[in-house]
Amino acid sequence: MGTAVRQTLVAERDYLAAEREADVRHEYVDGVLFAMGGASRAHNQIATNLVIALGTRLRGSSSSAS
Repeated sequence: MGTAVRQTLVAERDYLAAEREADVRHEYVDGVLFAMGGASRAHNQIATNLVIALGTRLRGSSSSAS
């Protein structure tokens, strides 16, 4: 059985201050920080294509916000 790890909760203002200077970006979830990996060029291209495809498909539909 694994050993329980005690997590120190971080105040939002402390997270924001530290994130300005950090080399690695973090996700903040209920006071817990999770390091975020860098996205590859291919990942960014896929995400962009997905957003464009969804926007094109939704354009003119009743569920479109614009």
